[in-house]
Amino acid sequence: MVQQPYAITARPILRRPTTWVGLCLLLFAAGLGLLALRELGAKWDVDAKISELRNQGIPVDDQSMEAHFASTTSKEKATLLSEIRSEINNDWISTLGADLPEVGMGQLPASALSGESWPDEPIVAEYLSKLKPTLEKLHSLADVMSPIWQPIHFNGFGTLLGPLQESRSLSRLLALDFDHAIFHKDHQRALANLRSMRAVAEAFRWENCLVTDLVYVAMTGYHRQMIKRSLQVDFWTLEELAEIRDIVGESRDIAKAWPKLMACERAMALASVRSRDVLSYSSKPGFLTAVYSLPSIQRGYLNDVEKLISIGNGGLEQLSSRAAQAINLKEINLLSAEVLPATEALAEAYVRSEETRRITMLGLSIKHFRLKNQRLPSSLAELQQASSLGISSRELQTVDGRSFGFSLEDQTVYIWNTRENHPMSNPILAQRPKEFDPVTGQSKERREVGEVVTIR
Repeated sequence: MVQQPYAITARPILRRPTTWVGLCLLLFAAGLGLLALRELGAKWDVDAKISELRNQGIPVDDQSMEAHFASTTSKEKATLLSEIRSEINNDWISTLGADLPEVGMGQLPASALSGESWPDEPIVAEYLSKLKPTLEKLHSLADVMSPIWQPIHFNGFGTLLGPLQESRSLSRLLALDFDHAIFHKDHQRALANLRSMRAVAEAFRWENCLVTDLVYVAMTGYHRQMIKRSLQVDFWTLEELAEIRDIVGESRDIAKAWPKLMACERAMALASVRSRDVLSYSSKPGFLTAVYSLPSIQRGYLNDVEKLISIGNGGLEQLSSRAAQAINLKEINLLSAEVLPATEALAEAYVRSEETRRITMLGLSIKHFRLKNQRLPSSLAELQQASSLGISSRELQTVDGRSFGFSLEDQTVYIWNTRENHPMSNPILAQRPKEFDPVTGQSKERREVGEVVTIR
């Protein structure tokens, strides 16, 4: 029997494994090509936007941030401010004031505010005497009342804000001297300290990132806290109350400040991601932060910043809710989610700061009414009718249009914030708020943001 040769049958091309591998590789290459084209288009968009911003004089990187900082701050007294920081922020001074009020962990007794007794007053007097030359330098800053330049090396997210971190110690020293002046009934020294505290806050109103402005808001809040505390005793004259109103000043123009802050925050972000330094400062895993260098991610971030800039156009009214709506983490991209969460906190800080300013001005007006009429007003309506005070209805309300809480009891006026969701909006807090101290076993005055203001 003759054996037939083996017949080789050709397989259809679609059944060959190599065909499918080739098709997969082809589709993968096509996908990569489409992604590359998309990233290329995004890169053109990002470069065009950055070029547009640069031509408008808006900072977009570290170099332009340094130029912007130099052009928006004053060099006058810059060296003096550096000297003051150096004199206050050293180990010897910190140790010397560690147990004192304001500058350290000590507490100011209520009797000191009324000028009755202050057991640690001799120690405070000695401390202030040693720092008298520094205090005189601080008072000279009141001649400027504007942002003052300080040496800062901009490095994207890694920018170190050493001078800003030291700013609180300047305000604390002035606050201690203010307390000491109140105790000794030294009106001129007390007023000088209030002016200088405002000047120090203005010296650091740099408006070049969210952190710097949060610090500025805190410093102005501390300043107003000192004023409100002084209204608990009979100290100021009518003329001095008018001067303090001028020191507190008008409402801040948020519609003007907000775009500047967002633009500078954008510049710091771009400086980091375009140099890939974000890998060094992000809290996210490396494989996620590496995505930030993609042009499409940067383009999405630039679009998100434009949305955030626009929410400042409406001023303070509904600013917090507009910020919350704009920062929807389900819609913004990875880079935006990394660098923008503090925006909502800043918006809320602006609202609280303005309400604190209004309550401070309201307290000054109540004190003015008392000195002029030898009694306290029975209501906010009566206070507003006193035409010599020039109180607008806006000063009697929270940012969302609610009247501030008011209560007159035992020859004392209490005023508090009634804004919805505010931590002190509960009317029961019109009764002098107390809280139990487990250490001493006694009740003590509650102290928290938006606390009840007491005027006697």
